[in-house]
Amino acid sequence: MSNKLTIQDFNYPLDELLEYLENPNICVSNVTKQAYLFSNENLKEYFSKFNFNGKSVATVGSSGDQALNAVYYGSNRVVVIDGNPLSKSFIELKIAAIKNLDFSEFIDFYVNKNISDYRTYSKISHDLSVDSKMFWDQLYLEMDNKELKNFVNDAIQEHFSHVARKCDSSIFYKNEKAYNKLQGLIDNVKIDYLCADITDFSKVLGDEKFDYIFLSNILDYSAPIKFFDTVAQLQKNNLNQNGKIQINYSFLSNAGFTLVEGNCDKELNYKNLKSYRVDNIMYNSIDSVMFLE
Repeated sequence: MSNKLTIQDFNYPLDELLEYLENPNICVSNVTKQAYLFSNENLKEYFSKFNFNGKSVATVGSSGDQALNAVYYGSNRVVVIDGNPLSKSFIELKIAAIKNLDFSEFIDFYVNKNISDYRTYSKISHDLSVDSKMFWDQLYLEMDNKELKNFVNDAIQEHFSHVARKCDSSIFYKNEKAYNKLQGLIDNVKIDYLCADITDFSKVLGDEKFDYIFLSNILDYSAPIKFFDTVAQLQKNNLNQNGKIQINYSFLSNAGFTLVEGNCDKELNYKNLKSYRVDNIMYNSIDSVMFLE
């Protein structure tokens, strides 16, 4: 009998990975089951508009860049929520890399997608949670360098692959001084991860309240009625007085604003719906970020 461990021994909650290990020709193709290496939102522009010093933040997981920007701009409490368990493993890998690698090493390992480099991984893996470490350890155990590269390419959402190369979403991916600042802050911030569907966000947050809640562009992938019902629950149960909920990021600013404003009139008891215009980081156009304030 073989003594070789398999990923089933670690009970990692991702059926698609089990299928992939059995048959590498299977792609992790559903957008809701893929991870993002980086955000395609202009986070650096609109996060810098707000005061995060000492503030608490709940945010969608996705690439983890919303959480990292919250830390960079001063938040001391961050909760990451995502319905995709794969996101947690990639976010934790990114955070572990930031904690342990200098700027050039991080660019080579994560930005240039050299995640299959075991020597670098062995320098950062001690900062992963138990389940994420088991996930990555098993990938290195089961796959050779080429297979692991193929898995990473399969597992990430590459629709905006050129964004990963540019890394224009966040200042700390472009500027070594900013990266070093984030590196100095991140050890002192409590970041929790919750896996839940958008409709359960308020439920899994319990009675904890936050100064900022970020929902990215989940609206684009959700039934509007259910989405705005969730926003109403978050506003009622999980938002501090004078807090803000980012309810959409639209790459078609005028259409996005009209859609959100129209739904909010019917679904939400809101004090103020405010739209911020920011430059699109991919094209010569303007994005719109909508906040419930």
